[in-house]
Amino acid sequence: RYYGGCQFVDVAEELAIERAKKLFGCNFANVQPNSGSQMNQAVFLALLQPGDTFMGLDLNSGGHLTHGSPVNMSGKWFKVVSYGVRKDDHLLDLDADRKSV
Repeated sequence: RYYGGCQFVDVAEELAIERAKKLFGCNFANVQPNSGSQMNQAVFLALLQPGDTFMGLDLNSGGHLTHGSPVNMSGKWFKVVSYGVRKDDHLLDLDADRKSV
C-alpha cells in the first residue's frame, strides 16, 4: 500500500474480498473505492443520517473537502464540528477539541 501502518485495513479488505467472492460466486473481487472521496461518502451514508453531527479536520489544518466543507455533500447533509491543529507545533489540541464537542 502507498501508506504504511495499514495492517488492520489489509485484514478488513481481505475479509471484504472473500465475502464479495462468495456473494457473487466469482474468483476475484476488488472492493477498493476509486477514491478517498467516494470512500468517505460511503462511510457517511452507512453510519450517519442527514442532520447527524460529526467532527472533521479543518481544511486549513490539512483536512479534505469531504471532512465537512460547506461545498461538499458532507457539509450540506450533516452538522460539522471542525477541529484543527495548534499553530506552534501543528499537533492536535485535544483539550480544545473536547471543548468544541
